[in-house]
Amino acid sequence: MSTALRTALVTGAGSPEGIGHATALALGAAGCRLIVAGLSARVEERARELEQAGCEARAFVGDLTDPKVVDALAASAGPVDILVNNAGMAASGVIDAQVPVE
Repeated sequence: MSTALRTALVTGAGSPEGIGHATALALGAAGCRLIVAGLSARVEERARELEQAGCEARAFVGDLTDPKVVDALAASAGPVDILVNNAGMAASGVIDAQVPVE
């Protein structure tokens, strides 16, 4: 499938070192129009970097764990041909597992 003139939505694209941003760069280089979404205004910086690299890109800032924000993103994005659902969240802490030793 040719990616030229297709619209790609990449979530989790706010980190310059992240998988989302790298994926957006690759899709943009292949000719996709990009919508990059992220939790913070850093995604706006990534959209500007994509534009400087010759890609057509726009940013959407929002917390995708909120269904209302997801609805707003869908309405803002319009028809999407390619979805890279890369947004995620992490938790850290100590796991205390008692494993019996035989």
